[in-house]
Amino acid sequence: MGKENKKSNIRTIILIIAIIVIAIIGVLLFKINKNEYSAIWSKMCNIGETTSNSNFEVTLKNVKFTDKINLKYTTNSYGEANFCLPTDETDASYVITSKEDSIFISYILEYKYIGKSDYSGSDDIGKPTLIFDKDYTYTNNFMTAVNNGTNNDYWTVLSSDISGNDKILHSSINYRPLEDKTYTVRGFISIPAKLKDSDKSLIIKFQTLSNNKFKIR
Repeated sequence: MGKENKKSNIRTIILIIAIIVIAIIGVLLFKINKNEYSAIWSKMCNIGETTSNSNFEVTLKNVKFTDKINLKYTTNSYGEANFCLPTDETDASYVITSKEDSIFISYILEYKYIGKSDYSGSDDIGKPTLIFDKDYTYTNNFMTAVNNGTNNDYWTVLSSDISGNDKILHSSINYRPLEDKTYTVRGFISIPAKLKDSDKSLIIKFQTLSNNKFKIR
C-alpha cells in the first residue's frame, strides 16, 4: 500500500513538473511569435529615412528643439513662408513660446500618396506621439501644418489641440492614385524641457503610420 502511494506521489510530481515545463515553453513561444509579429509590422527609421504603409510614403527630414514657433498668418489667413517653424523672434502676436519647464520639438516631414484608389482625409498624417525612454508617451500640445508644394506661402493647419491656432484648419485632402505631388508637413509638440539633455531614448511616430517610428536619439 505504501509503495503504491509512493508511486502515485511520484507520478503526481512528474505530472506537475511536466505541466510547468509545458507552460514555460508556451510562454516563451508566445513571446517569440509576438516579437516576430512586431518586427514584421513595425519599423524603426533614422531621420532622413523613408517608411511607408499601403497609402503613404513618409520621410522625416528634420527635428529640432526650440522654445519659440512662428505662427504668423498672411492677410488671406494662410500661414506665411516660415509658418510653424522655429524662430528667434519674440512678437507675442504671432510667436508661440513654450511654457516654463517645457520645450518644443519641431519637425518637418515629406510624404507622397501611394494608394491605388481615390482617398480623402489623413488630417492625422503628421500628428505626433513622442516616446521617451520606451515607456513615457506625449501626445498633447501639438500642431501640424501642410503645404502641397505649389506655394510656400500657403500653409494650412492639418490638426492642432492648441486653442486659438486653428483658424486655418485644413479640410480633408483629396488624394488620387499616381498623382505627382509631394506634400510637406511642419509640426511641433511640447515636452518637458529636461528631456532635451537626457541620454535616454527619444522616438517620434505619426498616427497614420501606425507602428513605424523614427529615432531622434
